[in-house]
Amino acid sequence: MNAPQKPKQFALIKIDDGIPIPLANSLPRNMFPFKTMKAGQSFAFPANVPADRAYKAATNANRRMKPKVFRVRKLENEIRCWRIA
Repeated sequence: MNAPQKPKQFALIKIDDGIPIPLANSLPRNMFPFKTMKAGQSFAFPANVPADRAYKAATNANRRMKPKVFRVRKLENEIRCWRIA
């Protein structure tokens, strides 16, 4: 019969007090004008918004605001979103 195995010992983890939680690294939902756009209109994302966040914002808007449809394209000097339907 095998002897029961001892649990692995882990290094003690230090617990800290008084460290403030950083601000969320996400953009507010109403930061972009998806709700007010009409088909054929577009807007440029602010320069500080990375391309992956711009695409994600449009993807979320497509999911939340059906049947509205948005497309994002990276142009030479800006990232732009169009409402196409």
